[in-house]
Amino acid sequence: AQIAAVRLFLALIFFLLLLNLGQAQTTSERLDSFMIAAFNANEFNGVVLVARNDSLILSKGYGWRDVENKIPHDTNSIFQIGSLTKTFTATAVLFLQEQGKLNIDDNLDKYFPSYKYANKIRIKNLLSHTSGIFNYTTDKIYDPEKSFSQENFWEIINDKPLNAEPDSKYEYSNSNYFLLGLLIEKITGKSYEQAIREIIFEKAGMNHSGFDFAHLNNLNKSIGYDVGKNGKHARSIIADSSGTFAAGSMYTTAGDLYRWYKALLSNAIIDKNTFTQAVTAYKGPYGYGWHVGSAYGHVQWKHDGGVMGFAT
Repeated sequence: AQIAAVRLFLALIFFLLLLNLGQAQTTSERLDSFMIAAFNANEFNGVVLVARNDSLILSKGYGWRDVENKIPHDTNSIFQIGSLTKTFTATAVLFLQEQGKLNIDDNLDKYFPSYKYANKIRIKNLLSHTSGIFNYTTDKIYDPEKSFSQENFWEIINDKPLNAEPDSKYEYSNSNYFLLGLLIEKITGKSYEQAIREIIFEKAGMNHSGFDFAHLNNLNKSIGYDVGKNGKHARSIIADSSGTFAAGSMYTTAGDLYRWYKALLSNAIIDKNTFTQAVTAYKGPYGYGWHVGSAYGHVQWKHDGGVMGFAT
């Protein structure tokens, strides 16, 4: 009787284990549960897209696209992405090099001869943040809400000495990428925005991306907020794209960023060797448009983007 009871007990345990395994959460469900908890803790409001080996694991919106009117996020939500724009700017420059239109070893005096430090700085120094040029967005002249001209930019950097000798060390500066935007315009004869559309957006199928977020009229446009510790939302100011320019003016969706990822890794924009060069660290934790590091024992290529009310 005791043996029968033990067998019955073991059979019951085995049944319960099988039942539990059958109800175990998938990776997608675990991620979803985590993001719901993050939203409930006022730690996240936006869209998450996770993919592995070209398979989508999670693509979902959390929280509010418009808090006041209780319009929820979904995968169509459009966001400003700030400095993640730099990955597009750098790739366009590397594409133009592949086309024989420039060489990243060129000195800037070939393109901007009136800039007093142009003969000391190469294009690769702009790409890798090793130029030493003063960061224009920290100057009192710069107001993110107001229109900002090329003349304003030159006025700022012409008036400042270099922070370091060119090619000596990494020092992040938005001025590097503003200059790269001007370079793209000079080489292509087109506006920076149009050049990026033709070189990248059209090839990658990024149909929900653009630049002038302040004047975007789209039902999927997200409102940016500053959120206090009490969870209260206050609308953020919207940065004028003339000021952020090639350093941080883009808006897009999570889905379009996934298309960007696939276009890069399939060499649809630049070839494999060029991309490998872009994601190789150059005199610091940065390559040509990408932060380079490691995470959990793996190589990591990334870029974040912060602009008032948004983080990517």
